[in-house]
Amino acid sequence: MIELKNKNGKIVGIDENGNEVPISLGDANLDSVDASVLSTEQAVSEVSERSHGTSPAFPRQKEINSAFSLRPHSAVENPVITIDDVDDATKGTTNGVADPFMVFDGAAYHIFAEVLLDTSTSDYRIGHWTSHDGLDWTYDQIVLTESVSLAYPYTFKADGNWYMAPSQGGSGDLNLYQFDPFPTSLSVVSTPISPSWTHGDPTFVHLPDRSGEPWDSSSLTWDGTWYLFVIDLTNNQLRLFYSDTLTANGWMEHSGSPVTTDSKLYRVAGRPMVSPTHLDLWHRDGTTDVNDIVRATRLDTLSKSSVGTLQEWGSSPMLRGTEALNEAGTEAVHHTGLHHVDMVTDHHTGEPLFVVDGQGDPDGSGDVEYSLGIYEIGDRDPYSAVEKTTNQSVTSGSFTQVTFDKLDSNLGKGFDLSTDTFTTPRSGYYSINSVLTVDAASADVPFQALNRVNISGSDPARARHQLAAGGKTTLPARTEGKWIEAGTNITVEFYQNSGSSQTVVGEEQETYLEIKYEGQ
Repeated sequence: MIELKNKNGKIVGIDENGNEVPISLGDANLDSVDASVLSTEQAVSEVSERSHGTSPAFPRQKEINSAFSLRPHSAVENPVITIDDVDDATKGTTNGVADPFMVFDGAAYHIFAEVLLDTSTSDYRIGHWTSHDGLDWTYDQIVLTESVSLAYPYTFKADGNWYMAPSQGGSGDLNLYQFDPFPTSLSVVSTPISPSWTHGDPTFVHLPDRSGEPWDSSSLTWDGTWYLFVIDLTNNQLRLFYSDTLTANGWMEHSGSPVTTDSKLYRVAGRPMVSPTHLDLWHRDGTTDVNDIVRATRLDTLSKSSVGTLQEWGSSPMLRGTEALNEAGTEAVHHTGLHHVDMVTDHHTGEPLFVVDGQGDPDGSGDVEYSLGIYEIGDRDPYSAVEKTTNQSVTSGSFTQVTFDKLDSNLGKGFDLSTDTFTTPRSGYYSINSVLTVDAASADVPFQALNRVNISGSDPARARHQLAAGGKTTLPARTEGKWIEAGTNITVEFYQNSGSSQTVVGEEQETYLEIKYEGQ
């Protein structure tokens, strides 16, 4: 396990030996971002860490990383950036600001965002804002204009240089720009992807034609190789390319591309978050017309020859438009259209700041437009998921408490492995899912077996089964919407009457318990 803790105002990763381990975002030389910070201690309990290169299949939705939820920042009045800030370009009647990327250069915070000057003519450019604290923003200028529409200005620092890789609708190319100087002057240094490339490797595959262009892309470096996740809107796919060198032309498409065709996940929605054993991605849910949902996934395996399966966080979706209301809870600042998240460290508090985009009509004028807001970590509802990895022998004729030894998630710190007991952190409705696998190899005759969830002496969830002699049987017991007072103890018990000892199986995902808070 890697536990994220607040140390002297910063969040650091602590391994099982008490050593600090790096937590980073998806760029090399991240001196633009304090890469040790991912979340607050109160919002993050533990992050399950599996061995690098594995991607197991789970019979239930596994809580990949319920690290945090997001809410509008309490110290600002959103939106903090709107199209009204832009004073150096002519605006049409339908416009807005979207696709923000936020960085810190050691002296100031910067946001680069898509400026939709006129949606009727697709006049989209890249604008620049600055801030001394990440909360109060001042418009600077338009920093990039091309003959095609510009969007998704992915901005990062590598090897001491600042770069931007914006989408270029209609050009057919994905160009990499370098700042010189930062943050206002940009020039093309390479073209990682282009339909016009004639590549020497016959396995090279170009993006299919959608006026020829690759769309929003997010890059990162992993084990010395650069990777690029690119949206293919023609076939609704998330494609993957790689290169040994960031500034190389004509990156190779990965043999495992497309990474996904899931309509909820194929559209990347911000900067990847990278840790030593996995990377996490933001996704714009493409299943709704208003694109008002942002999801998060984890990827455990990534190399030049293989790529794992995206596994959605148990806490996903991270943002919904209908949840992003103003303080009064009436007029929505970002009611629809939320489709992008980026994060940077607040260098005053050590906590993460998030910038999101979305549509709304906060002043009630009837003008619905894209704007940007600053968000922060929100409290996450209690959730615990534990597994049994060692076998347990259970005698016949009485209830025996089931023991667990692997903690997958423990938001709210409700589960105590030393007592195999979940104590409810707060009053409310809970769902409980207990699954036991029993090996009846030693039984001579069929017998009765019972999986019982014990809630302070009561058992609202139980599963009674007639087990045949020999072989394995799975006993699920589940309850939903059960009101439980704070401080109530919950355990799992097993009963069998075979006349001899039987085994509760401890192989991975054979025996497990999930307890989730559902609200009040």
